[in-house]
Parts: sequence; C-alpha cells; structure tokens
Amino acid sequence: MMNNIKLRKTYSLSDITFAGFGYIVGAGIFTLLPFIIKYAKGNTWIAFVLGGIISILTGLSYAKLNLDLPSNDAEYSWITNAFTTKKDRETKNANYKRTEKFARIVIYAVMALGIAMNAAVALSIVDLAHPYFPQISKALLSFIVILIPSLVNMLSAKYTAKLNTGITSLTVLGLVLVIVLGLFTGTKMNENTILPIKGNTFNLLHSVFITIFAFNGFQSLVQMSEEAKQKSDVPKAMIGSAGLSMIFYILIAISVISLFGVNKASKSVSPIVDAFGLRFGDNAQHIVNVMAIVTMASTLLLSIMSRSRLLKKLSDLNLAPPFLSKLRETVKDTKMPVNAVGVVSLLSFALTFVKGNALEMVANLANSIAFFIFTSVNVAVVYKYHKEKREKRENPTKNENDNEKEEELEPLLQKFKDAYPSYAIVGAICTATLFFNSPKFYKIN
Repeated sequence: MMNNIKLRKTYSLSDITFAGFGYIVGAGIFTLLPFIIKYAKGNTWIAFVLGGIISILTGLSYAKLNLDLPSNDAEYSWITNAFTTKKDRETKNANYKRTEKFARIVIYAVMALGIAMNAAVALSIVDLAHPYFPQISKALLSFIVILIPSLVNMLSAKYTAKLNTGITSLTVLGLVLVIVLGLFTGTKMNENTILPIKGNTFNLLHSVFITIFAFNGFQSLVQMSEEAKQKSDVPKAMIGSAGLSMIFYILIAISVISLFGVNKASKSVSPIVDAFGLRFGDNAQHIVNVMAIVTMASTLLLSIMSRSRLLKKLSDLNLAPPFLSKLRETVKDTKMPVNAVGVVSLLSFALTFVKGNALEMVANLANSIAFFIFTSVNVAVVYKYHKEKREKRENPTKNENDNEKEEELEPLLQKFKDAYPSYAIVGAICTATLFFNSPKFYKIN
C-alpha cells in the first residue's frame, strides 16, 4: 500500500531556476578549471560548449519525462512506466518485475551517490574553513557544516529557496568580475582557439568528460516536482539553468585564458584566485576561499533538500521505512519532511569519517554512474515514444493514462512533448560514449 502524504506547492519558476543555476555553478569551477584547460588548452571554451550541449540534450529528455510524470522519485517512475505496459503494471508480470528491480537499483544509486557527495562537499568546506577556526576539531566542524543547511531545510522550503537565491547572486557577481577583467583587460585573447579545433581530439574528449562535473546538478531539480507551483516549471528550469550555466562557463574559460594564457592557467592551483589577485593582491586567496565556502554551502543546502525529498518519496512508495514519509509542522503552518532531512544529514555526516581513497573513488565513479543514468533516461524517452505510438495504432480509441488528469500545457511545451525525441537519440549516443570511455578519464594528473 502506498502512502500519500503530499508536500506543499511552494516553489515558483524563479526559485527552481535559481536552484538549478546555483546547483550547477558550484565549487567545481574553482577547482576543475585548470584540469580542463590542461587537456583542452585553447579549446577550453569548446569543451564547455560540448559538455553543455550534452547536458542540455539529456535535460530535454528529463524535461519530456517530467512533463509526463512530475514525481520526486523521477527515474524510478520513468523507467517502470517507459519499459512496461499498463497490463504489465496491473498484473505485475515478469517484465514488470525485471524492470522494477532495475528501476529500484537506479534510484537507490541516485540516493546513495547524493549522500556520498554531500559528505565530499562537507569535507571540502571543512578543508577550506578549518585554517580560520583552528580551535574547532574537523569532526565538529563537519557536523556544523552539515547541521546549518539541514536546519534551514527543516524550517521551510521557501527559506531554502531564498537563501540559495542570495548566495547564488553573490557568487555570480564575484565571477562576473573575472569575466570583465578577462574580456576587457586580458592580453592573450588570441590563445582561445577559434575553429578548426587544434590538438589531440582524445584530450578534448577528456576535458568534456571533466566539464560534466561542472554541469552536474540540473537533474536534481526533478526532486522539486511535487513542490513546484506549475507542472511546467521544473522542465523549463532544467533547460534554462543548464543553458545559462553553459554561457557563464564559456565566458569564464575565455576570460581566464585571456588573462593568463593556456600554460599559466593550466598550471595554476586556482585561476580564479589568480584573477582576483590582479585586483585584490594578497587578499585574493581569502576572498575566493569565502566565495568557495558559501558556494559549496549552497550546493550542500540544495543537495540535502533534493535527497530528502527523494527519500520521502521512496517511503511513500514503500521502498524506505514509513517514518520517513511523515511531514511535521514548522514555520507559518508549513509542513516539511523533517525525518527525511534528518536521516540524509546523519548519513552524510557519518560518511565524513570515511577518509581518503574511499571518497575519491565515489567521486570518480559518480560521473560514470551519472552517464549511465543519463543514457538510461535518454533511451527511456525514445522507447516510451515508440511504445505509445504502437499502442495508439493497435488501440486507436483507447487512452491509456496512468497519471492524474493532464494539465493544459503552453502550445510550445505541448508541441515539444508530442514531437519525436531526436535529441534523446543524440544524447544517448553521447552519454553512452562517455560512459564506456570513463575509466580512461579517472586519473587527472
């Protein structure tokens, strides 16, 4: 029997878009840019273009499935719905059981990796913050770092959205300074390669693989589906935030290379710190550390939110203990999944005690598993489209609809929903290619 304790519809389109943009433009740009420049060299902006296109293609597949099934369990419902028929689901036959088992593995992997990455982000924040608070042990600092965003998530969904909007705005303002410095004062603009592509093609592919770390996060917006005010807001926000992030990353890449050139930028520990150093001198390191800390804190805030919603939904589906589906009254008569937030936070904190190689391995595998999930989602879109077309031909008068009554969509969204998903085929090929090549990319020297 399925529980049905619903969350309040709180998030507007701007809330969800800022959440996506804040999730994507996280701390990765502070640490990953030198590695991307090392492999892509003057083609770094092209690497971000290709990584962005792959993310947007997959985002379109997420958007299409989310319009059909706007549910916080996302991949679980999408896979079971796409690869089974209504009869399969009603009779729970062999095909349904196989598909449901696969869907369960996928959604548990999404949950586990999210918690593991929470721990990795928390440890990164602690590494940056501990020199400023040497009197506090790293274990206690980890607890505080996870506790603060957890408490915000327990209070109100609106507080989470507003805090993220504020942090994201400040981060963007800081990084816009780097863009302005590069575009208007950079002396090495010519080192940004203009087509045709020069250099080793495999190295460019390697750099594209790394950029996906920087774009990762748009898919987590599906966990906001049941709190979105409008059905179409999550699909719009996913595509919008991924597209804006791609433009932002391209400008950052061009600006950094324009300021320092390929060689110096690729050897820098943090080109963003160096860029701020041109303006703020010795204080640059502290300014960027604070920016990175608050940016990662925003990522942690959003990740705890999305994983707690997923855990609550798994409980609704009887795939997790029933106490996790309970909502508790907080501020302004708001009901929040406090139990699910608490469990996600405790598990994340527990994993901060796993040091060194174990967490590094999780971080490396995370991208491979993300590509596996992306491939599955893209394939599900194509399979579902052909399945529904076949069913309509076989039963032209039958309207199979397992969801609630369909909401009317804007004409453009309805046209997108009905159109052939050619983007999903390209997305599946791209993500599958990166998935099967991913072991070659684990070692970043």
